[in-house]
Amino acid sequence: MNVSTPLYMSPQTIIKSQYNAKSDIWSLGVFFYEILFGYPPWQAQAQQELIFKILNQLISFPDVPKVSETAKDFIKQWFIVEQYLRLGIAKLQRHPLVKKVQKSRKI
Repeated sequence: MNVSTPLYMSPQTIIKSQYNAKSDIWSLGVFFYEILFGYPPWQAQAQQELIFKILNQLISFPDVPKVSETAKDFIKQWFIVEQYLRLGIAKLQRHPLVKKVQKSRKI
């Protein structure tokens, strides 16, 4: 039984395949994208259209706000459809964008 809106579901959750922590990475990616840009990575008028886009359409980036190529790469890592290729949290934490943010923090 799915209890989430399809917008936040990973492809594996949608097709009722194996669910693991990388499905949560996908869902967090949708949330992160929405916070950054103000709207979700996919928009559709109907649920079936939304599901099709999640399963088949690569994410795109708006012109505003400007986002660096490093940030775009970081975001793309959350949305790799093949779960076994999607980065886990440990590898995401080692991404160059995260390293850059960590270096710039003042304590």
